[in-house]
Amino acid sequence: MRRFIGELSLARLIAALDGHEYEAAVGLAGEALENTAGDPNREPESLYWKAVAAFEVSGDRGDLTGGWEPLLDGFPESEWAKKAGYIRL
Repeated sequence: MRRFIGELSLARLIAALDGHEYEAAVGLAGEALENTAGDPNREPESLYWKAVAAFEVSGDRGDLTGGWEPLLDGFPESEWAKKAGYIRL
């Protein structure tokens, strides 16, 4: 059940981003992180999209790259870290 709730939270976050509802996405990112905590497949994805949502609201690239640091540090082998890893090149 927890896995389903995590997946649902991620889907809501991504839908908000797709709909350009960035303020809502920031709030949903916190929910997604809470609901995916400890899941080695979904928590990294939540961290990735949380940073994207923060960047879309602020326009500050530092929110994007800074938001990806916990992803790169905590889940360096994840698919999501590989997508964000260019910030460390």
